[in-house]
Amino acid sequence: GLVCPPGSFEAYRDFVAQHRGRPPPPLVVGSAGLRLVVAALASLLGTRGGRLAALDFGGVPLGVEPDALCARLGASLRDCRPKALRWLGLGGCRLGDRGLGMLLPCLVSLDNLSPSLESLVLASNGLSDLRLLDVLL
Repeated sequence: GLVCPPGSFEAYRDFVAQHRGRPPPPLVVGSAGLRLVVAALASLLGTRGGRLAALDFGGVPLGVEPDALCARLGASLRDCRPKALRWLGLGGCRLGDRGLGMLLPCLVSLDNLSPSLESLVLASNGLSDLRLLDVLL
């Protein structure tokens, strides 16, 4: 972190210049933290989910605990009836076949629940079961 005496704008400007262009440090959250994030998201979806146009989980490791995380997320998405949802990003979430299987009932029903859905991103999830992908298509 940066500790500057009050009024030391030059030190702050130098600090920003040194760190400009660096990628942010990776977010490290354990399983308990991920469960809390998904619980908070379920609450958000319950109140405002019907009006969301985009939802991006890119890189959030939902697949580390598919039974707890993917199942809860899928149920929350299904229950909130996201009619305005146009873009759902699940790329890099380490879903694997098991995580996708847990989300599959929700994703298949999005055709009916979210008729505006234009894009579903599933890249970089280690998917290998073509039957699951066939159900989606």
